Amino acid sequence: MDQQTKGKHPETSRLTPVGTTRLEKFRDASYHATVRILVAGGVDFNTPSANERMTPLQMANSKGFTAQSAVLQALTAGPAPADPTAALFSAAESGDANAAALALRAGAVLHLPNGDGQTPLQIAENKGHIEVAQVIRALCSACR
Repeated sequence: MDQQTKGKHPETSRLTPVGTTRLEKFRDASYHATVRILVAGGVDFNTPSANERMTPLQMANSKGFTAQSAVLQALTAGPAPADPTAALFSAAESGDANAAALALRAGAVLHLPNGDGQTPLQIAENKGHIEVAQVIRALCSACR
């Protein structure tokens, strides 16, 4: 797997028959949790739609989708975490779903337990961080 496709799920970046990306489809439907999941799965932030020729962030801003815009801005604002797995544990502890998505995008190991024997998913669920648990479950085939 080359560096460009590492961590990407093939269905997340493909254009739909009407010229939108999968990310845009869910952004338009106001599913900001799904936006996080697609981002965590490796969707390309910079792929413009065939119709409007705008990136998902540009489209969210132009249509006034403030929640989706905030998620996309948070997910594109900084560099990938240096230690993705540690970042995922931190996100699970704090409840930061955006940080969880970034950590997963960067290659965090989902099944690695911490010193107490808990995985990031178990930590998120035990603390009631539903959005973090949702992002982790979406990309963890063994968690279903």
